[in-house]
Amino acid sequence: MKKVIDTWKTKQWYQVVAPQLFDTKPVGEVIASEPNQLLNRVIKVGLDELTGDFTQTYTSVRFRIIDVKGKNATTKLIGFEQNP
Repeated sequence: MKKVIDTWKTKQWYQVVAPQLFDTKPVGEVIASEPNQLLNRVIKVGLDELTGDFTQTYTSVRFRIIDVKGKNATTKLIGFEQNP
């Protein structure tokens, strides 16, 4: 009989941080079993969450994960998007 391995238990949480432009603020957390699985993932965050300015509620910012060091995933800005 083959032993079943629960892959969920092998996964770890990583904190995603915005680039220096946004003072390297944490923008969220992602889960993966290997750090290299996070590379090139795209994270979408409201601009109001980054700046604290609620007039920016309808603008989203997209970041791409470019590096993982320890439990932190660093990102680069790839675009803005206006939400209706």
